[in-house]
Amino acid sequence: MYAIDGNDSLKRIARVGAREVGDTRCFSDSNYYISSEEVDQWAGEVRSRRPVEDNISEDDTGDEVEGQDPANGSSSDQGACANNWKAAQSDSKKRMWGIFAETGLFASACRHGFILWVADMVRSGEQSVPCITCWIRLTTFLICRAKYPLAITARALRTLGPRLLQGYDIGCVFQKTIASSSIGTEFVESQSRCCVNAFHGYSHNFACQTKNHPNAIEGIGLEDLETMERIFSSSNQVASVTRYSSAYHRRVFIDMFFQQWDSDKYQNLASMLLNNYKQALSIINVEGSAVVETMNSLGIGPSDLEAWHHQQVEFFETIGEESPYDVHAIAYVELLQELESAV
Repeated sequence: MYAIDGNDSLKRIARVGAREVGDTRCFSDSNYYISSEEVDQWAGEVRSRRPVEDNISEDDTGDEVEGQDPANGSSSDQGACANNWKAAQSDSKKRMWGIFAETGLFASACRHGFILWVADMVRSGEQSVPCITCWIRLTTFLICRAKYPLAITARALRTLGPRLLQGYDIGCVFQKTIASSSIGTEFVESQSRCCVNAFHGYSHNFACQTKNHPNAIEGIGLEDLETMERIFSSSNQVASVTRYSSAYHRRVFIDMFFQQWDSDKYQNLASMLLNNYKQALSIINVEGSAVVETMNSLGIGPSDLEAWHHQQVEFFETIGEESPYDVHAIAYVELLQELESAV
């Protein structure tokens, strides 16, 4: 189990006008960073199957820009989730995005809080227009950034092996994005899947929550997969020294922060595991007993709860849809009314 997410605090101001950058070094001595070359291999992986009313174009890298569906044919409930996640940025923030060279960081961490991999989100010359306009609509925003989570997902498949559970704020939609990419078959065959984070998941529609929320996934335990939110809450402190630094020093500061973060996490790992174990025992012994007593009083068993869950999932999958019987019945009545009028 691991989590992925993007953060726009660690931005860096691009050069102004024709001014040359003095420090042209490239910091690559890091175990965290995925190179921009590896990330760019995933540019243009996502192709929309249905255009919308906006104009559609492509930039030099093949990344789709305006009005594309990042879910690549997602189901109705996932499409609704995407609409609910439209970027809530003000117009001033959308316009100011073009002044940054690196617009943030896309990172991943395991369930215990250790950093796995990070990648710079860049507004390069090839992507300057798409990345600025991405904030207008979430769907466009996701496509321009899809290469970052895809690069991390591919790295996780190669490094961590099968049976991965990847938590992401928009995991329901990104599951379809992976399926439409070149690693889609490998991801499915490895018995891996995506889900939404516990806190962010409550903003998704309930049909999505019944399948993708951690509360509905067997075996996930107490994990909420909000790891990246906790990391970014701390890493935001680094923003004050990265905003106007060189590209080299920005990466140095970020790498130093993550090294210190991992060191602190490693020192506290035993305490965290012990506290989680105590919490799990408390839930089983105290709250579990209450559940058993309630089931006994109602005369139901675990199989009933499982059946009700499946019925709930099925109900919300088809809610709002008319059954074939109702459609035919209404059509029959309408025909009878037309017949009566004709007579």
